[in-house]
Amino acid sequence: MTSNQANPALAALAAQNDWPFQEGYDQQRNQFQRSVFQAHPLVSHLDFQYGDAKEGYFRIDIPWQENLSNYGQEMHGGIHAVLVDSVSGQAIYSLLKEDYGLSTVSLSTQYHRPFKKGVMKAEGWVTRWGRSVCHTQARLTVDDEIIAEGSTVYSIFEHKKSKRSHWVKERETKEETAAQ
Repeated sequence: MTSNQANPALAALAAQNDWPFQEGYDQQRNQFQRSVFQAHPLVSHLDFQYGDAKEGYFRIDIPWQENLSNYGQEMHGGIHAVLVDSVSGQAIYSLLKEDYGLSTVSLSTQYHRPFKKGVMKAEGWVTRWGRSVCHTQARLTVDDEIIAEGSTVYSIFEHKKSKRSHWVKERETKEETAAQ
């Protein structure tokens, strides 16, 4: 896992206005990221469960589900790819400043074993980044046995006027109102 705080040069870049990555990761950012993750439509549809989040790292747990399988045998490989994409995007998201977004450019998934029972842990972490592109790695395991691995490349962009930015801010407002 890469950290801005571990590298003074990256910390200096993070302070620049046009650098998309923030300095540090605190409990408030963790709670915000968790709420955004849980509000994503795929999370409830596929029964993704929040596992853990840290600076440049994200984990999702997903229980075995027959409805996501190949005729009740093993989990469909497309779900593995969705998990690689999801944990990778969330790992990057943990580093982004508020007005920046991301979009998948490349996704690669290598399958090692079928997922037939238990709970799969999907972990993603940032391996390197630049001003407009970010790279990640991901690993899917069951009981410490590797089921699949993947890598991604994402485009990083400013999204002040995007629909996603509006959607996230609407969700925040709804959650604040519900909490009162």
